[in-house]
Amino acid sequence: MPRGKKGPTPDALDETLQDQAPLEEQEQQFVDPDLQKHDPGRIDLYHCEHDGCGVTGTFEEWTEHSSATGHTSYIQKPIEPLQPALFATEAQIVKRFVNIPPSEDFLNEARVNMQRVVRDIISIEDEKKAFDSDCNERLKPLKEQLRGLDSALHREFEQREVDCEWRVSTEENARILVRLDKDEIIDRKPLTEEDFVRMQDEAYAANAAAVNARTETAAETATVE
Repeated sequence: MPRGKKGPTPDALDETLQDQAPLEEQEQQFVDPDLQKHDPGRIDLYHCEHDGCGVTGTFEEWTEHSSATGHTSYIQKPIEPLQPALFATEAQIVKRFVNIPPSEDFLNEARVNMQRVVRDIISIEDEKKAFDSDCNERLKPLKEQLRGLDSALHREFEQREVDCEWRVSTEENARILVRLDKDEIIDRKPLTEEDFVRMQDEAYAANAAAVNARTETAAETATVE
């Protein structure tokens, strides 16, 4: 290890501190002039040369050590600043995406693609409209059927055709509609003039048929006798 310059003892430094330059300049006077180009914020170390000691520390730490032990011989060594890391250049070319203004070719291609997409959208929307119209027409009868089924589930009675017969009620002076399977009156209507005429004609026809029947019966009886 190269030997540095011998410095004054800590006691001598304390006695002459008032007459000397500030601490920063005081420390620099023990440094090799070639080291002045380094960072001024570096810290120098003081290594004790007393036999078997080997204590190393800053100026303040050396002062405390010297005061406590009486050791006066030291070597001043600057702490070399860390060298910046060197960047290694790779032989392989790599690609990265970066933000750059779009080129005219890129913009033109985007415009062409946009027009194509718009045409496709319009075509598909037209197909959708035609398909929706066809589906709506097919859905109409199904929806009507659904409403009818829903109504059937919620009503008290159902509609069904049954055999009925119109009859004349002389007591009520009306025509009544009788449900034949239950002999139940389900409708009434007052007699009209046409009803009276029809009833009279039916009565005349019935009387004539009865007279004819009796006549034929009497003739058959006479022939047998």
